[in-house]
Amino acid sequence: MGKNHVPHGNRSALVAAMQRLVDGLTLHGDKLGPMVIHGRLVSAQQLIDAINVIIASAGEVGRRKQEWREAVAARRRESRALRLAAELVAALIAD
Repeated sequence: MGKNHVPHGNRSALVAAMQRLVDGLTLHGDKLGPMVIHGRLVSAQQLIDAINVIIASAGEVGRRKQEWREAVAARRRESRALRLAAELVAALIAD
């Protein structure tokens, strides 16, 4: 059997597979006629454009997720600092 070209479930593998598809369509797109996708005739260039939008949005999702993770980590640090400050004040008042 040949190589398995099904990408694994992570985002970077899916984006790499989509990029390879775009590369192949770009290279051989002039030899392909229009394709029928979900009942619509689509040219190779239209398909390339649609896949490039998906690739760009996948990059945006990765950036937004990283920003979200950083915000959550900052909030946890802030929360921990406030909790420690409250414990310190409580200890000083108790003395």
